[in-house]
Amino acid sequence: MRQQISNIHSRGSTNLSGGWLKGFEILATAPVVTARAPAIKRIIVLTDGHANAGIRNHEELCTMTRGASAQGITTSMIGFADGYDETLLAAMADAGGGNDYWCAGPDQALNVFNQEFEGLASVVAQNLSVEICPTESTAAFEVLNEYETANLATVLGAQQVSIGDACGDEVRRLVVRFTLRPRLLPGAFTIANLTLRWASTVGSIELHELSIPVVVNATDNSADIREIDPVVTREVLLLHVAGIRKAAIKAARHGEIAVARGLFNQAIGALTAIGADPREIEELIDLANRLEEFTERDMKAQYSSMRSTNKGRNRRFDPNDPFSH
Repeated sequence: MRQQISNIHSRGSTNLSGGWLKGFEILATAPVVTARAPAIKRIIVLTDGHANAGIRNHEELCTMTRGASAQGITTSMIGFADGYDETLLAAMADAGGGNDYWCAGPDQALNVFNQEFEGLASVVAQNLSVEICPTESTAAFEVLNEYETANLATVLGAQQVSIGDACGDEVRRLVVRFTLRPRLLPGAFTIANLTLRWASTVGSIELHELSIPVVVNATDNSADIREIDPVVTREVLLLHVAGIRKAAIKAARHGEIAVARGLFNQAIGALTAIGADPREIEELIDLANRLEEFTERDMKAQYSSMRSTNKGRNRRFDPNDPFSH
């Protein structure tokens, strides 16, 4: 018996799919209470490991959460400590219409669950999506956030961006870069048509749809050119910095220290230029100076900060978070 017990190991047995499927089974078969509004159904997975048992293919796992989301059951993922795959958890959460978080340790667990449950309790709109249909004036466009996107079969070149749920009075931001074809004549013209869709959860449950044309003005008079919106400029730069963080993490993980340091210095310069919080800049300076000792915890922290920028919600819960004090 002692020999059998000694052969039990704590690693190599994380079954993400098994735990998730059990949660899906419970929610999918839950009885409907007709006397009250439909419940918000969300699977919350807490894991400290990789998917090394059950279904292990990342795309298959994302297909599961995406399919559940289409049935009204969303998925949030919480990575615990530093032994899990943050890119997989982020992909599953994106496909499942939920959130992903990093929980550094047991002292932070309550904060993570509080944020998730407070969000669920204050949902005012579910399944928020934006369809982007470019006109002939647009040569190409790119969604800069890391939202789940899908090409629309009905409109050539169009995409649907799944933003997920909106909670309370929060502002959900979507940043799109358009590349326009040259104009021969001045005047107003439409570069894209946006269609917003969501289900309200306040009062009666209703589906909503709002169409918004994106109109710009071409001019050959420099005096007519408007000032660049500083809010938009800042948001674009923050998303650019998030991309730099992601590339720096990848380089550090592959042992490319000089490349990672150069990327972090780029991020430091960009954040300094827009007057970002000094605490965030100081953290990056510290990381750039000790990249030779870059740990998985450091990588998790930077990845979570990058995701927070992309999604507009805090993903990071650790005592060293510069914004937790």
